[in-house]
Amino acid sequence: MQPADGLKIAQDTALEATAGDACVTAWTLHAVRTRDVLVGTRDAMVQLGTATFPATSAPTLLPGPNAPGDWTLRLATAYETVSKETIWSVKFFRLLVGDASYETPVVPSTRPTIEPTPAITPTVACQPPDVAAGPPPVNVVVNGGTPIPGTIGAFSWYDVGASSGQLHLEPGPTIPFEANVELQIGGDACATRWTIASMSWPDVGLDFTEVEFGEQASWARFDGNRSDNPVISQQNRIVATATGLGRTVIRALLSFEGGQTVQAYWLVTIEAFPPPEVRVSAPGSDPITPVAGCGAGLSTSENYFGEECPPNSWPILADGPIITAHDGDVVRIDVVDLGRHVLGRELAPAVRGRVRRNRYTRGRKRERSRLTSTECHPLARAPARRLEPPALSVA
Repeated sequence: MQPADGLKIAQDTALEATAGDACVTAWTLHAVRTRDVLVGTRDAMVQLGTATFPATSAPTLLPGPNAPGDWTLRLATAYETVSKETIWSVKFFRLLVGDASYETPVVPSTRPTIEPTPAITPTVACQPPDVAAGPPPVNVVVNGGTPIPGTIGAFSWYDVGASSGQLHLEPGPTIPFEANVELQIGGDACATRWTIASMSWPDVGLDFTEVEFGEQASWARFDGNRSDNPVISQQNRIVATATGLGRTVIRALLSFEGGQTVQAYWLVTIEAFPPPEVRVSAPGSDPITPVAGCGAGLSTSENYFGEECPPNSWPILADGPIITAHDGDVVRIDVVDLGRHVLGRELAPAVRGRVRRNRYTRGRKRERSRLTSTECHPLARAPARRLEPPALSVA
């Protein structure tokens, strides 16, 4: 046919006579170039027209495609039954317009598969987890030392699992504050998410209930892979920093591909930084060095870390050190060889002043302790000077 020609759509009276209770009531005709039937059909489709047919209507002339070419037409037909139901059928046919030749449909190119960019890649090549052996062991290595095995708590590992309960934690070693820590997953299995945290545990007992864990300090965390997709993140050597002071419980919450989870625990002591050495002296007595005890702390602009001491944590100084002072003696407290840095943090100079002991007369307080001091300046801004020790007047 030629572009100016039309398509006659008419109801066949013979069809009506033999089709039982079905009557054609409407037509809808669409066209698309045959080369585009596999790509972009919706955008390239042209509606040629629609028509409705009462039983006695004359044939309807619908416009054909308006350009030469090989076209594929879609004819949708509506039938109405005696029970007033409408049934649609869809049929297709090809139509050559003008002197066009047959065209071959264009096969769409395969859409490239987009893989997520890995956020974390493993330090050591990942190995398949040993499903039958249960959850993998987890060790902590401090400053490249001997691995410290963890105690496995609650876990969900394929066909087996354990809920949170009470654990017996063997005391681990003493480790430095802000030490370099590496968690090593046994068998080189790789976790996809992890949270390493700690909490103080001043209780002298060794039994620990998992539900009592409350995160106080975060050591390492990666929780951006909620689907546990190993393409996004995998790691079997997790680097962390020891944070906290004193007796501490560490918990590693590890997630693996397929929704497997493992919790591991350690009981360690994070040692306080070495305090400046202090000497106490009185007339007629040799200077003594006080014994360091529980209660050290570190306060920064963002955090506070301090030892939580158990009840009755004051030491019994059966063998001293002891100093003897008499009425009217001045007890001197000297800060000896004060370093400029503790834990990489620069110290301000010590306070200079005089401390007076409370005086009592007949059980009533007459004078409160007081400390008069000069202004403190950071060492970076003030020239080095000799530290004047505070003095304690014994009444």
